Amino acid sequence: MDKTEFYEDASAAVEDCRPMEGVFHSHLDDRVRPYIDLIDSLRMIGIEKDLALPTIAVIGDQSSGKSSVLEALSGVALPRGSGIVTRCPLALKMRKLRGGIQWKAIISYKDELIEFDDPSLVEEYVADEFNDKINRLSNGEVVIQENLFILLRSDFQKWKDHLDGTKERFHETVHEVVKEYDRKHRRRELPGFSNYSVFEMVVQKLVVELTGPAIDTMKSIRDTVQKQFIDVAKTCFMNYPYLQCVSSNKIDNIQSTQEALVEERIMEQFEMEQLVYTQDSIYYKTLKDIANQEASEDNCGEFGSRSNYPDMLKAYYEIVVQRLADQVPMLIRFFLLKQSGRMLCREMLNLMDGGNVNEILREESDVSRKRIEMQNRLERLTLAQKKFSSFF
Repeated sequence: MDKTEFYEDASAAVEDCRPMEGVFHSHLDDRVRPYIDLIDSLRMIGIEKDLALPTIAVIGDQSSGKSSVLEALSGVALPRGSGIVTRCPLALKMRKLRGGIQWKAIISYKDELIEFDDPSLVEEYVADEFNDKINRLSNGEVVIQENLFILLRSDFQKWKDHLDGTKERFHETVHEVVKEYDRKHRRRELPGFSNYSVFEMVVQKLVVELTGPAIDTMKSIRDTVQKQFIDVAKTCFMNYPYLQCVSSNKIDNIQSTQEALVEERIMEQFEMEQLVYTQDSIYYKTLKDIANQEASEDNCGEFGSRSNYPDMLKAYYEIVVQRLADQVPMLIRFFLLKQSGRMLCREMLNLMDGGNVNEILREESDVSRKRIEMQNRLERLTLAQKKFSSFF
């Protein structure tokens, strides 16, 4: 074939590139075309990655009608002519164009679904979930597997048990001091008259010895609270290594700061206990329970004898024990839990304000890839199900 003949054949082929007409093509267009459109729409969403779609392979000798079959099935007019016209393997993938896709996101938390279409709100919702859990944890709710307040109550009970355990030793010390007073401290006063400061020093000395156990209780609870806060961070930011790292560092810094503050307040509490003070009405009520007899301003003179000092000091020490049993846990809870939770929530909100969102919400590579693959697959299968449901 010379060049003139080639161009003539090409020209004739272009002229014949028109849609097929006739009863046969019309029948296929009515009966077969809907299925082809369905398959094409499924292929357009990429469902072939998940399901094997029907594929028609047309194979045959030259001029055996391969192009004609494809035309009939697809409705696409192919070049016609004598000789070899379709000079290479031909794959037809029919896809209909769709409009642009609007960005949207859905955050699922417990039974609540939040749908929004503003990408700038992502970090706000992520921070809100974390802060919500921290606030609920600080207020006594169970947000992870371990119940924080059960753990705290256990430590506080150990502190109370330690205080109760010191009562017997205190009582023994009081009796020894009464005997010691007569041997070493009694001067010219008559029997029954004593120096109050001597017995005051006994109380002060034993109260000071409680300082160490109180600080140990505080440090134990600091570790428990910090672990719970970090567990919340790991749960909320499971796939966000940057947020996990930043939140863990903030938790540690805040807990260290608050530990120093609560230790200072506990030491102040024990310094105040050196004053040896309580309301008279509280003292008389406790003394009545200890001595098993009426105690009030009217008969306080009956307790002036040094023989009653053990009961009188027992009564005061009981007040000290009850006061410390409540005050130390309240200080610990306020600084290490309540205030720490507020500070952490504020720090996380400040982190989101003006931060690099892409860096903050960056996921681990493997996790991110798997998440995207699973999300895409779920979307493809959901769309495919809808198309099948509307077709049949």
